[in-house]
Amino acid sequence: MTAQLLDARSATRTAWPPGPGIDPPRRRPPADAGQRQAEDVVDELTAAPDCTGYIVQFPLPRHLDANAVLTRMEPAKDADGLHPVDLGRLVLGVDAPLPCTGARVRVVGRGITVTLCHTGTEGLARHVREADIVVAAAGSPGPITKDTLRPGAAVLDVGITRTEHGGVGSMPRAMPLANVVEAAERNANPA
Repeated sequence: MTAQLLDARSATRTAWPPGPGIDPPRRRPPADAGQRQAEDVVDELTAAPDCTGYIVQFPLPRHLDANAVLTRMEPAKDADGLHPVDLGRLVLGVDAPLPCTGARVRVVGRGITVTLCHTGTEGLARHVREADIVVAAAGSPGPITKDTLRPGAAVLDVGITRTEHGGVGSMPRAMPLANVVEAAERNANPA
C-alpha cells in the first residue's frame, strides 16, 4: 500500500508518519510551479497502480486553481475526502472517505452543558479554561494554548492550520491515513 502526498507549498510541511505497510513518498512541485505542472503531479499519482491514496496539501499557492487540481484527482484515491464526488457521496450518506473536518458532530448525554464559542467570543480564554473537553477547530492558530486550558482537560485538535513551529492537529493527520487504509482494503477485496 502506498500513500502519497502532493505538497505544493513548502519543504517544512510534514506528511503522516510512515507506518506498517505505508510508504509516504512526496511529490512536491516547486512553489512557482504552473497549473499544468501541478495537474501533471495529480495525473501521475492517479495513474500509479502502487498508489492507494494521496492528498493535495492545501492551501495551494495563490496562482494555482485549487478546484481544478482537486477535481483532477481520482475520487477513489482521495485520502482527504475533499473531491466533489466524495463530498457528494458523504452528503447522500453513501460510503466515502471522511474529511478530517467534515464529520457531523453530535453531543448527546446527561449532566453536561455544551457551549459553542466563536473565535471572537468575548472572554474566549475564560470559556475554554472552564471546559473539561475542548474541540479545537478555530481555522487559525493561537486561540487555544496551554495557558487557556485547565489542568487535565482533554483536547481534540481538528485544526488544519500549519505554522512555522509545527503541523496540524491529530484528526487531520489521522483521517487521511484511515482513508488510505480503507481504500487499500477495498482494492484488495473488490465487491
